[in-house]
Amino acid sequence: DETKGMDIFQTLVEDTSVNFTEVHFDMAISICEKAGQWREILALATAMGGRGITPHSMTCNAVLKACVQLGKWDVALKLLGTMERDGTQLDRIAYLTVLAACAGARQWDEVLKLYAEIEERFPEFIGPDMMLPTIAAMCQVGREEEAIALYRKSFGSLLARQQSRRRGNDPIVLDARRLSPQVAGIMMRCALEDSAKSADATAARAAKPMALAGFTPTGLKDIVIAVNAADLEDDAVPVPNSTADALLKVAQEILGTDAPLECQQTPFPSVKVPGLSLQSMLVQQVQQAVSDMKSSPQSM
Repeated sequence: DETKGMDIFQTLVEDTSVNFTEVHFDMAISICEKAGQWREILALATAMGGRGITPHSMTCNAVLKACVQLGKWDVALKLLGTMERDGTQLDRIAYLTVLAACAGARQWDEVLKLYAEIEERFPEFIGPDMMLPTIAAMCQVGREEEAIALYRKSFGSLLARQQSRRRGNDPIVLDARRLSPQVAGIMMRCALEDSAKSADATAARAAKPMALAGFTPTGLKDIVIAVNAADLEDDAVPVPNSTADALLKVAQEILGTDAPLECQQTPFPSVKVPGLSLQSMLVQQVQQAVSDMKSSPQSM
């Protein structure tokens, strides 16, 4: 019985005459982690330190997770630093656990500091799950241009693939269900800008001739961004300050408040930007092309 075994182990841990290795503690902490016994994990970690035993990376992860589960993001952050100074071999999960905890506690400066450290020392650890909270942190501290650049670095290729695979009237479908409102807003901004740029490559190359002929680029597709059901009221109105609300606000900022944007519950909860709404962006580009040609000495 694991419960009885743990009771015996914890009793013996207090007896310094009994020798234990890191393997014994690894097994005990693993059992506690499966049972969600976070305080017991911290007690065992303290006992480990008292015996001068260096934990394995999996045990470090469990200890850091225990701190986070108990709402002690600051303890997890300090413990991570202690482990680094002690030369403990930490893996990607350890850094991700603490980074996510700092983001969950809205400690944006700590998120940015830790991300910068990871990027410098362990660039191979960097992935979308670390980039997303960092992008949100950049938005929160007023570094929006950097946030957009990091978003494009992280997900720009995904957006490009979505656009390159478009066929017929198939819309561009993106997923914002796991994004914060700030990151979702950046997703919408990038999607609108990129969609307008790549809507009709032929038209883009021939913008001036088309402008003179009185034509505007065509081939614009709907953009549909999935959101959580909780982001929309029963009548498909976005909940204030939700991800859906952020998506709409950014779209209105770029396309205008009169743009026929849609929130829909079917076939899945989403925010939709009809392709026709994007037409105004391209019309402006064509009008600018006409203006440029008229003001150019060569056009006289």
